[in-house]
Amino acid sequence: MFIVFEGVDRVGKTTAIENTAEELKSRGYDVVTIFESNDPIMQYIKQSNLDIDRIVYLVNSMREEHQRLIRMILDSNVILLMDRYYDSTYVYGYESVINDSGVKPFLFNHINPDFTIYLHADPDLIVKRIDSEIDRFTSASISQVKKYLERFDQLYENCGDERDVFKLDVTFLDIDTIRQYCSDMILSRFLHKSKSI
Repeated sequence: MFIVFEGVDRVGKTTAIENTAEELKSRGYDVVTIFESNDPIMQYIKQSNLDIDRIVYLVNSMREEHQRLIRMILDSNVILLMDRYYDSTYVYGYESVINDSGVKPFLFNHINPDFTIYLHADPDLIVKRIDSEIDRFTSASISQVKKYLERFDQLYENCGDERDVFKLDVTFLDIDTIRQYCSDMILSRFLHKSKSI
């Protein structure tokens, strides 16, 4: 099973994935995590002053490489948790990835996740979490953070019935509640899928 965690920077995706993976492993499940932020290409992008077209190209190239890894992992009966996927490219590089007909052309060869957990938080909380690290993403103003959140919200509204997206507002939730919610949701879907195979 392939689950993606999405949301703007500093919403708590990495912490949620780490804690959810620990919870699932403690219950006896095999879990693999992929953290996009650890990829050297992403590190380069975050420290660069590249234009958005080049950023989108590099991120998409990185995700093409991830496809082989994802396919290999999914060949086993494991739960794969991924920190970000193609929706982030859509949100952060909207103008660069949408063509005249509104299609995201680079998505067609990607493996679709079984479902996405979209972590949402109040923009004020996100801005408060931004520390002294300055890069293209974490130096966003509160107005930019609000714009990104609006794009995420609109993206998932547009998804409709095409795929499952669960929006979780984490503004007032502690990490234990988030871990429990995510773990229970994943297991209910994983066990259902396992029975139907």
